Amino acid sequence: MATASLTGRAGALYASTNLSQATSAMTRVAELQDVTLTVNGKTIDVTNHDSSGWQENLLGIRDWKASAKVNYISTGAGQKIFAVQLTASAPLSVRVSVAASTSKTAKLWVGNGKVTKFEHSLPTDKQIVGTLELVGTGAITRTS
Repeated sequence: MATASLTGRAGALYASTNLSQATSAMTRVAELQDVTLTVNGKTIDVTNHDSSGWQENLLGIRDWKASAKVNYISTGAGQKIFAVQLTASAPLSVRVSVAASTSKTAKLWVGNGKVTKFEHSLPTDKQIVGTLELVGTGAITRTS
């Protein structure tokens, strides 16, 4: 199903509790309405007296987090994973896919993360939208 806000694109979130599971075997959890992936790189100041007055830095530890609005489907088997993992504090293997097609292998991000927030609204007159926030534990990689 194509995401309504960007015609022709399919945004989906996949997850697995098996951290070493192949990405093609993950459970599709939800269609993404909107997702923000943030990757930060800390810097280490290595400025010394021979820097000619300019600061010098090395790239240090990196971290990542993701937040997403999803079309919530109460009968979706995969969405229960997030609610359970939030209380269990266990990491998930997650895959965020925003591709030109519904292909599971086209242009996607893969990494292990922990759920830090899970909520959903319960309107009676429109779609049910959920919100997820994850913080990465380890590297996140982009496939080609």
